[in-house]
Amino acid sequence: MFYSLEEMHLSLNGYKTIEDEVLRVAGGPHLGLKVLYFTDNELKSWTDFLKLAQLFPRLKYLYIASNNLPRIDISLEGVLPQLESLHLAGNNLDCWECLDRLNDLQSLKSLRMINIPFFESDVKDATVRRNLCIARCHFQLKRK
Repeated sequence: MFYSLEEMHLSLNGYKTIEDEVLRVAGGPHLGLKVLYFTDNELKSWTDFLKLAQLFPRLKYLYIASNNLPRIDISLEGVLPQLESLHLAGNNLDCWECLDRLNDLQSLKSLRMINIPFFESDVKDATVRRNLCIARCHFQLKRK
């Protein structure tokens, strides 16, 4: 089933959760998928993020902006070992410790975080926010 598929757009579909049944019916991991757009859905749990990682373990680019993902309350160690770019804008992350969790994504080089509640309420100056983010992250961020 679409084993040569490398990019998929599942944005704006109103997904609230990823049922365990989807993992079973999907026919195992899809190793060819490198880019997944899953923005503007309604995910509320990082457990669903782990399910996406199980389905598409070789993702390099993941766009999960504008969901309802809260504080990262799970370990990301060993999850998506090839992930280079993560777009988290517009989620409900509520603490700086969320950045610490992202350090577990070993190959991460690019991170997009705008419209994040704690990020914009704690520090008003955009340059200071960016510098704090870089200081907190151990991965190598690319300059745009």
